[in-house]
Amino acid sequence: MLDNLLYIESADNYATIYYLNKSKKSHYLIRNSLKWMEEHLTKDTPLIRCHRSYIVNLDKVKILKKEKGGIMLELDAENTPDIAVSKTYYDSFMQKFSRYSV
Repeated sequence: MLDNLLYIESADNYATIYYLNKSKKSHYLIRNSLKWMEEHLTKDTPLIRCHRSYIVNLDKVKILKKEKGGIMLELDAENTPDIAVSKTYYDSFMQKFSRYSV
């Protein structure tokens, strides 16, 4: 299942899971907080919280871009927005990213 997962985006108590379905980006809306998703999905997986609104799959990160406002992630999928790594999650993100990118 994680092989196709791109990222998870939160909006209040809902999370939208974006994934690849036959090489096309699809999504699924569920009623769960991002905090709950983080607690249950990120341990021993390539998923990591990078922002208050996002969890990303490190296996799908194509490029880390350093920009004026911080780090942006470009994912390996068409029609996918760049995702910011916030200051709050920067250290934990970079630590896990360095382990998964080797």
